[in-house]
Formats: sequence, C-alpha cells, structure tokens
Amino acid sequence: MNKEFDNATSVLPKRIREILDCISTELKAQTFEIRLRQDKPLVLYGFYGTLFVREDKTVSGIDSRNALLLTHEDIHKTVLSICGYSLYTHQNDMANGFVTFGNGNRAGFCGTAVIKDSNISAVSNIKSVNIRISRDFNDSAIPLLSFIGNEFKGILLAGPPCSGKTTMLKSIAYKLSSEYSFGYKKCVLIDERYEMSDVNGINLDILSGYPKDAGITQAVRVLSPDIVICDEVATLTEAENIIRGMDSGVRFIVSTHADSKEELLKRESSRILLETGCFDYAVILNEKPQPCSIDKIYSTKELLYENSRNSADTVQLICGGLSDRTQRNVAL
Repeated sequence: MNKEFDNATSVLPKRIREILDCISTELKAQTFEIRLRQDKPLVLYGFYGTLFVREDKTVSGIDSRNALLLTHEDIHKTVLSICGYSLYTHQNDMANGFVTFGNGNRAGFCGTAVIKDSNISAVSNIKSVNIRISRDFNDSAIPLLSFIGNEFKGILLAGPPCSGKTTMLKSIAYKLSSEYSFGYKKCVLIDERYEMSDVNGINLDILSGYPKDAGITQAVRVLSPDIVICDEVATLTEAENIIRGMDSGVRFIVSTHADSKEELLKRESSRILLETGCFDYAVILNEKPQPCSIDKIYSTKELLYENSRNSADTVQLICGGLSDRTQRNVAL
C-alpha cells in the first residue's frame, strides 16, 4: 500500500482505480503524475519515465498496445469527483488551470477556455487531466537545512516542474517551526493554492487561499513572523511585496521556476530579489534521482559576482569586433 498514491487515485472511476490498485507498491512509490487523456492510454509518469497502463493490470514503458483507453465518461467522472461534485464552486480554480484535492494533490485540466472581459472565466469540454501526487515532506529539507544552518537571511529555491519545490517548502516550514534545534521559529506559510494545508507545524500559521501580496501584508502586519514562506514567485509585483516585507525585518523563503542559475538570473523577479542582498542562498533542485534532490547551493554574492563578470566579458567580446567610434557609443 502507498497512502499518497492511493489518496490521489481515490477520485478516479472505479474501473480505473481497481486496475491501479494492482500495480506494485514500489511502482506506486516512484510515481508522481497520473495522466488521463480522452481516447488515449492511461499514463503514469515517475522516476522510471513513462509507463502505459494496460487492461490486464500490467504496465509497459515501450508498448502502448492493449493499453487502457480512457473515455469521455472517465474524464467527466474524474473532474466531478475532484471538484467534490460541485463544478461551480471550483470554477475560478479551474479557470486558473488546476484544483487541489485530498492531501495537497493537484489536478490540472486541459479543455476549451471560456473568455469573458479578455480573461479566462471557466474551462469547458475538458479532455485531459493531470494529477500530481503530493508526497510525504517531513525529512526532505534535512540536507538543505543541515548545510545552511539556522542563521540564514533568506533562501530562494528554484527548480523545474516536478523537482519538489512545494514539497521542500513544506518540509522547511515544518522543521523550522517544530524542532528545538531550529529554535521553534515563528513561521507563516502563504498557501495560495491550498497545496500546503497538511503542514502541522507547532509554531506555524497558514494563510490558505491568500494571494501572495495580501498574505505577505497580513503576515507582517498581525502575525509578527520570524520567517514567511511562499511558493512560486513569478511576477515583479510579488517580488516587490516580498522586498517590502523584508524592510520590516522579516526573513523569506520562496520558490520560483528555474532549472539553472542562468535561467534564475534571467527572470527579472528572481534577479531583483537576489540583488536586494536579503537572500544569502539560491538553491537549485533537480527531479533526478528523485524530487527534492539538491543540484547546487549557491552563495548569492558569488552568483551575482559571476553573473556581472560574465556580462562584462560579453560586452568586451562584442566591443572587440567594433570600430573605435562604435565602442565609444557602447561604453556611453
């Protein structure tokens, strides 16, 4: 039995669930996505790559013949179950692309966008569902926190999709707020997408459903946190709100999408945060050999210095092939 996998599959129609119940416990533990597409095979994705689920309750990574094909009814029943049989209640979430259910599982939807006032107001004719399985998080942060220690100023966590950013943040929130070795820090977790409500830290407050800007304001104004933790900072507005919170003496641990230091520095929102000097570490995660695997931990000062040096080298290289007059214009 694998409780995380079984929790995620509980929303599936009975005929699909009974087939998935028969796969091995080891395979369940290695799976982090279940993909359902109308008139196409049921697919599992995990550490092993891609597997097709067959009618005879076996799986194959190389052959989709005899695979379990999903019907319109399968997709419709799954969507209804995920939404608690109230599509209207979750209309806004679906318009944003996903609904969170169970113990932090996330279901993403693909269908036809309904446009109102230039915005997506709903999604209709859903033909595919991607279920991302929420995993146990308690010990994920131990390697990172053991390396960084207790007196960091701020941590920017980056990684590609499925690298375990949310899982790592949950583990960090739990460890910092619940263990004596970290001083039972007063932490506030801004859970904008209802993915982290299962974190039961002793000295932890969770602001569920708050947009990051409103959550940061609320946390700083009334909760007097030592540390604010939030997921997937992507816009300049969100970065600016974090900077304002830092001005109040609060430390931040935040995540963003980036699979390398180069991409991290290209993203304006993350580069601005690093340039404040309030984040002393940038951590890159990798999905292999498993989610929450640390690819590299960078000192922010070293990262920014290396970036500025590379930028200077690039300008010098460009100028090397230009006339004296053009070089002077570039310098200006």
